Amino acid sequence: MTPSVDHPKYKFFLRLIGSLFALALLAAPSLGVAQITITQVKVLVGGGTPAVAQDFCDTTTTCTNPNDQIWNLGGGVTLNPGQTLILTQTGVMVDAAGNVLGGNFDTSDRGRQLTACTTGNPCNVQVLLNINGGGLTSVYNSAAPVALNNFNIEPTASPSPSHNETAGWGTVVTTSTYTLGLGYADNEHTDQCPGGPATPACFPQSVFGTGGATFFIGAGLSPGPSREACGDATHPLAPAPGGGCYDAGAMLITALAPAQGCTPGFWKNHTDEWVGFSPNQLVSSVFTIPGSLSSLGQATLLQALSFQGGSGVNGAAQILLRAAVSALLNSTANIGYPLTTAQVINQVNAALATLDRATILALATTLDTDNNLVCPLN
Repeated sequence: MTPSVDHPKYKFFLRLIGSLFALALLAAPSLGVAQITITQVKVLVGGGTPAVAQDFCDTTTTCTNPNDQIWNLGGGVTLNPGQTLILTQTGVMVDAAGNVLGGNFDTSDRGRQLTACTTGNPCNVQVLLNINGGGLTSVYNSAAPVALNNFNIEPTASPSPSHNETAGWGTVVTTSTYTLGLGYADNEHTDQCPGGPATPACFPQSVFGTGGATFFIGAGLSPGPSREACGDATHPLAPAPGGGCYDAGAMLITALAPAQGCTPGFWKNHTDEWVGFSPNQLVSSVFTIPGSLSSLGQATLLQALSFQGGSGVNGAAQILLRAAVSALLNSTANIGYPLTTAQVINQVNAALATLDRATILALATTLDTDNNLVCPLN
């Protein structure tokens, strides 16, 4: 007699299968959007090289310790790829919805009137970040950073002409998950901003709107979404209604999407995912094949994905073309492949033209690494 589905043995196996399936889902690599969470930022500014010899704080509220400019973000600010965090001097941290998060510090390279920071002896700037709970780690340390304010020393008298301290973003750190840019923004002293407070000279880009920041600190007199226009020559410190001003060195952290790529095996078995190229298209219609390797050019792109390699230049070329076709398809797919289609074709053509096995295999290894990144396609 065949047991029914309600039989205890069936129920046990169904529960077991369900549990194993759930564990498999938990163990599977996540193909979701990568995020970075920033929980602390520390900025050291002072004279001396190669390490920071002394640190400065603009106000007593900026630093709890005269030697530390640490900004604690509590649970952290989480950025998805493409989202940004702008950090500047004294201000109130808010998110895009206007929620006050708190915290401030100075990223300027000036030593104010406390030290001599000149073009010949610039202040050192060191930036430490705590990303994804990894602890405060130095990501930038330079005695000659982007000339944030031309290394001016702010005179004791204020306001003064030296308040014209503005510079656009300069990227100083690029990793696989984020970029760090330095700039200098001064739109509190609008009478000193060339072209007025709403121009890029006063702040490199709008905080909100197209390309705007997801989170920011504004060095303004009022919290809330920042607006570049915040005063006039008569009242240079007056904030715009509902806006904030900037008067500090500025940092721009942008989260990047992780690089992605799919293997030759994936593309061989998923021709329905091909974009821009046909499985029956000849290799020679895409790549420039030297005469001594002309037989390889008569293979289709689909056949090239099954090349086995071998000895000599011909074998190396097979290995490269297998990786190259995969790279070609990765470059046209809607994924974050690190190379463009033109770059793939140009690099492969250049390597094949050498007819040098070592050169050809070196590029094959590079492309193979890119092709074995996370594949987001089904």
